[in-house]
Amino acid sequence: MTPTELHTLVRGWWEEMRDTARAATPGPWAVFDANEGTSSPAGWMVANDAFHNPSGDDAPWIAVEIHTGGVEDADHIAAFDPSFAIAACEAALERLDRHKPLMADTRRPRCWYSGDEWRWPCVEFLSDAAPFRTRPDFPEELSRDRT
Repeated sequence: MTPTELHTLVRGWWEEMRDTARAATPGPWAVFDANEGTSSPAGWMVANDAFHNPSGDDAPWIAVEIHTGGVEDADHIAAFDPSFAIAACEAALERLDRHKPLMADTRRPRCWYSGDEWRWPCVEFLSDAAPFRTRPDFPEELSRDRT
């Protein structure tokens, strides 16, 4: 793949994640014991404010309710609610915009942000690509192990 194609691919993955988070039920999400301590073991859930406080009228309301096996899972899901995911994706997209390939059609592309001092893909770009390394379409060119 060309440097421009690689940059577009990784940017697209982050945009897809951001758009998925934007389409999700809004947060903040919180953890609570669905059994309210009445049974053992606890039935941990994650829910947003709308789940606990519906509008009270016949208007539709958006709520989320996720049952998990353990409090650790519930804590993790609540911590990565849509507002956090959107912010993380937007930060990655901003970094990607700074670290796009310069002279991409040459044999020695450089990082736009770092100029001639850094070859492309630069360390920052590879870091933003790394969360997607488990994807089957992750390009070998983006492996951190390359020399």
